[in-house]
Amino acid sequence: MTFGALDCTVQAMRRICDTKDITAEITVFRYSQERLLEQLTEKVAALATPRITEISRSLIRGLARNGLMEDEHEELLILGRTQLACDLLAQYLPPDIRTGLMASYDFTPLESHVRSLQRHHLNPSPPARKDRKRTSTTSEGNGVKRKKEPKTSQGVEKLKKANVDGMAKLSTFFVKKTG
Repeated sequence: MTFGALDCTVQAMRRICDTKDITAEITVFRYSQERLLEQLTEKVAALATPRITEISRSLIRGLARNGLMEDEHEELLILGRTQLACDLLAQYLPPDIRTGLMASYDFTPLESHVRSLQRHHLNPSPPARKDRKRTSTTSEGNGVKRKKEPKTSQGVEKLKKANVDGMAKLSTFFVKKTG
C-alpha cells in the first residue's frame, strides 16, 4: 500500500496504464501494452539522439563498423542510432515486451545495408599489388615462395609472455567434485 501511494509510483502507473478514477481517493489501473510501447518509443527517441549516442565510444565504433558514419548514409545512421537505443533498452525488458518494442520499428533497410557490407568484406575485390609484398623466400633459400604468417595482436603477444606458474588450468574448474 505504501509503494502504491508514492507520487512517483502513481505517475509511472498513469503513464503505462489505463486509469479510471472511481472516487477522489480511489483510482484503478489496468496495464496497457500500447501505452507502455508509447513510453518505450519515447525513451528510444531520447536515447537515439546524437548527443546521447556520441557519448559512448563503443556505440560510435559500432555505427562506424556498419559503415553508417559516412555522409551519404544519414538516414541509415538515424536508423542505426534507433536500433542501438532499442538494443540498450531491450536489455532491461522481459522477452514479450522486448519483442513488441523491436516489432514497432522497421530495421529492414539497415539490416540489408549491413548484410551487403558483410558480403563485400567476405568477397573483397581481387588482391592488389601490395599482397605480393607479403611473400618471401623460405629461410632455406630454395626459392620457393610462401606467404608470411599473419601478425598476432598485441594482447595475444602479452598473454604468451604471461607467467602462468601456479595458476590452475581452466579445465580444472569444470571437473565434477567428488565426495
